[in-house]
Amino acid sequence: MSLVFIVGVMVIQQQLKFIQTKNLGYDRENVLCFQRSRNDGDPQIFLDELRRIPGVIACGNMASSITNRFDTQTGYSWRGEETDKKILFESPRIGYDVIEALDIKLIAGRTFSRDRQDDYSKIILNESAVALMDLNDPVGRIIYNGSGDYRRPQEIIGVVRDFQYGSIHKKIAPMILRFRADERDIIVRYKSDQEQAIIAEIDKLYQEFHPDFTFNYTFLNDDYRQLYQAENRVAVLSRFFGGLTIIISCLGLFGLAMFTTEKRRKEISIRKVLGASVFGIIQLLTKEFSKTILIAILIAIPFSYFLCLFWLESFAYSIKLSFWHFFLPALLILVIACLTVTTQTFQAARVDPASNLKDE
Repeated sequence: MSLVFIVGVMVIQQQLKFIQTKNLGYDRENVLCFQRSRNDGDPQIFLDELRRIPGVIACGNMASSITNRFDTQTGYSWRGEETDKKILFESPRIGYDVIEALDIKLIAGRTFSRDRQDDYSKIILNESAVALMDLNDPVGRIIYNGSGDYRRPQEIIGVVRDFQYGSIHKKIAPMILRFRADERDIIVRYKSDQEQAIIAEIDKLYQEFHPDFTFNYTFLNDDYRQLYQAENRVAVLSRFFGGLTIIISCLGLFGLAMFTTEKRRKEISIRKVLGASVFGIIQLLTKEFSKTILIAILIAIPFSYFLCLFWLESFAYSIKLSFWHFFLPALLILVIACLTVTTQTFQAARVDPASNLKDE
């Protein structure tokens, strides 16, 4: 059990580190997120004022958050086949400058532009959608959404690099970015050295537009971490129970070593009388324990491997289990166990043989 928990702690910590350092396809540093009130008029007026605040690099509005896998849609066709309409696309609704605010890489075409008066008829694809549709030169192509009287042409104006929509429990899927100018969730990229001053200015602007509401905001980095609260709890609990099982194992081994040495007290004394060294006696007594510990390790390794593999399968992207994930914990367990047993056997091996054989 100690080995299983130590392996688990090691794998969980590495996976959490992988989650926090993985390239998501967008930059979550120095990004502020908040939501406007429900009936607040044209959001573009508010966004224009927001852009005038010194230190604001870019800002835009979208439906929900990029960390919330919220929007999906079917009904698109590009080859004139009915089967195309059944494919489910991730389809976040975004306004102007969202791609710039999130620093999503544009690899072809352009983003949504107010100067060109882009509307619902314009869309942007990600790389996975382009690959799925098998489009060699997608920019400028027309695809269709809906059917019959509701069949609408939509022009592809750009292609962005794949990015993670939601948590990494789900793989990056084909995506169609749809334009919406009136969404309530606001994202702001700002200069890091002016954070507090910028937040104060945004708060003041928010109160001008929404005097009856409180300005509540989060940081995109924190929102991303919140996606993995359950995993962080598992990490804390596994560390606690890992330490607890090691202590219990050591106490059990210590008690077993005491029992064994007491049972073999006279044998140890006779061996010493016959010339056995302290080291030789320690080696004799720990040999039996070492075999048992090695058998326990051989049982625990495959169990911990499949347990960790099962947990990692809940993530679309994860670390790879390696030899070191099991060898190092096994070595640690072996060292701890041997030290525990050796401490007791050393005491027994040093006892004067006369005191143990005086009754003989």
